Amino acid sequence: MLAQPSSLCVSPSVHAPTNVSASNVNDVVVSPSVNLPVDVSASPSATLSVMPSVYAPTAVSVSSLSSAPVSYPPQSVQVSPSISAPTNVSVLTTPSTLHPQFNDPQQEYIEILSDNSDELTIEDSNVQLAIEESVSYRLQNDLTHFDSVEELLKHHALMKCFVAVIPEDRQNIVVRRKHIWNDVKRSLKRPGFNDNIGLLINFIGEDAHDAGGPRREFFRLVMSSMSRDGNLFTGPPSNKTLTHNVIALQRNEFHICGHLIALSLLYGGPAPNFLSKSVVAYLLDEPLDTTMIEDIPDSDIQSSLHKLLDASSSEELRALFNSSEFDFRFDAGVTISVSAVKIEEKEELILAFVNNYLIYSCKGELDQFKNGLKSLGILELLQQYPTLMKPLFVYSKEPCMKATTFLKMFTIKWSPEGSNTRESEEAVIYCWTNYVHQCAGSGRQVGEVAVNLSSILIFVTGLDCIPALGFASPLEIEFIKDNDKGRLPSASTCTPALYLPLSLTDEDIFFERMDTAIIGAQMFGVP
Repeated sequence: MLAQPSSLCVSPSVHAPTNVSASNVNDVVVSPSVNLPVDVSASPSATLSVMPSVYAPTAVSVSSLSSAPVSYPPQSVQVSPSISAPTNVSVLTTPSTLHPQFNDPQQEYIEILSDNSDELTIEDSNVQLAIEESVSYRLQNDLTHFDSVEELLKHHALMKCFVAVIPEDRQNIVVRRKHIWNDVKRSLKRPGFNDNIGLLINFIGEDAHDAGGPRREFFRLVMSSMSRDGNLFTGPPSNKTLTHNVIALQRNEFHICGHLIALSLLYGGPAPNFLSKSVVAYLLDEPLDTTMIEDIPDSDIQSSLHKLLDASSSEELRALFNSSEFDFRFDAGVTISVSAVKIEEKEELILAFVNNYLIYSCKGELDQFKNGLKSLGILELLQQYPTLMKPLFVYSKEPCMKATTFLKMFTIKWSPEGSNTRESEEAVIYCWTNYVHQCAGSGRQVGEVAVNLSSILIFVTGLDCIPALGFASPLEIEFIKDNDKGRLPSASTCTPALYLPLSLTDEDIFFERMDTAIIGAQMFGVP
């Protein structure tokens, strides 16, 4: 807490305000040596200290409330006489708050500096250094306690992304569905691509305004295409490592992969939970271990290394090394003499192979991918909060979402009880609930297609899973009247909302039409 000095004075090194009035205050001072947060409340006898790098707006009212806590240490700096103060500062005893539209003192700090840059002339570089140090201290101490990764990412997005209010002022990305991966790579390579002003996704040939739905659909398709690109990633769907590809490296494509993952996490897309543990360990600057044999893409080499792992004597190790099965050790750079192989060094030998196949053989690709993840500070976030962030990058064997959990994600917009339509709405929701339960687990088989909970989620939101950032607004169910009784269920992925016709009170008809709507849906927009 700030102490409450008994006087309020004006330093001779700063131009004093033309009109300063005080109530219940002994003196007035604008002190250049004390760093206060912008939103400060002072008691009737407190000191009003205005940091020279912060411009106090005209007619600022300081209330008689108690002193505010300081979240970062004060900085003592030398101030040039060229700093000017506002023309009218009023010190009142009536409750008031400076800039009440901001809750974050650091954000207020930046806002005032940017809004009043013409008002301040700072000649001493120590002032700017003090600002940077105090802001850095504030950030480091703010990012310490988060209960969930969603909370962490939302906080980080507020600090890093300054989304333009007008959608047309955001970064535009134009793609074709059938060529989405190549199109997005071209977009990110464009000079001047700005990733922190928000994104506006435009699917060619589709008349849909991007209010969130197209963006979620875009990231789902891009992340899927990226993970399946054999020129960039190799291995099973849930355990991908990077492919050694010099051409892709020269084209900066691994950097683009990292950049896209950063964008997806902060703009409401899916998490990249398809990476191997060895890739994530490298991102975290952690050593690999022998369990990561499973990450090696070549199954034959995996099998051979498991034999090494199972060996129980030096003689058994030497026999394996001397066999033709281990001729690959020369290409791997493990050129130790067979006679020098000892059982005590078994783990070291296995790690030599693991590091070669998972790091050294694709280190250029890993480093470029890592640099791409630095976009919007995601790599730093991963390294600072590995417990929260790591599950976003690796495959989880957690059970599929249960139907009851899925149903709780939706808010139903009921008509008042006793109204003419309430009974029909309840009949429709009865059918909807049974449909969701049938789609849980392995899904509901419709011909050759399995409709599962992910299918429903794609239909309603554009994503096949809950994004790490969470949905910006709750999922809704609304009812629509259909006099011809032939209307299909529909959705708005932007809201996101599911629209159910009131005529679908028969379970068999509901199931049939819901299947048709989900399987056939390809476009965005409300009905």
